[in-house]
Amino acid sequence: MTPTYKVQYVRETRIIPLNKPKNKLEIRNSSGITRKDEILEFCRTPRTSDEIGELINVGTKYRVTSDYLRPLIKSGKICLTIPEFPTSNFQRYVNVENADIIPSESAILEYCKIPRTNQEIGSYFGMCPYHQKILIQRLLKSKKLVESGQRKRMTDKQKYISSDIGVADDGAKTV
Repeated sequence: MTPTYKVQYVRETRIIPLNKPKNKLEIRNSSGITRKDEILEFCRTPRTSDEIGELINVGTKYRVTSDYLRPLIKSGKICLTIPEFPTSNFQRYVNVENADIIPSESAILEYCKIPRTNQEIGSYFGMCPYHQKILIQRLLKSKKLVESGQRKRMTDKQKYISSDIGVADDGAKTV
């Protein structure tokens, strides 16, 4: 039983619980798990704010972000997958323990020893379209990754290959 106290008003008496949670993250569900723990467990894989809102039955994106996600981000429990653009449509939230979702440049270069399309790279590493584009552009700019063939940049059929292998003008590989 929760300790309570009575407040006498002019027309009514209200019973107010004494051990009310200080913030919404400490509210417990029917099985006794706090919303904080529930969100952290759910965010082992990257999740959108809409998915998190459905989990904890909060209707508006603003409430989910302001009442639940911002405190977790400030405490360092959750991080953004696209920290440069916090309001991006591709934004996901992930538990810090599982934050190694963005592959390293060396991993991408290793995978691109044979020509790969943008979609192949993205699906292999499980990246959102934003990260695919940003990482491939960064590697192209630093000349660590080169385009194979004569197609336009960043099309679906354009293939990319590590520059240490290289590609001759006629499309043949050089070592």
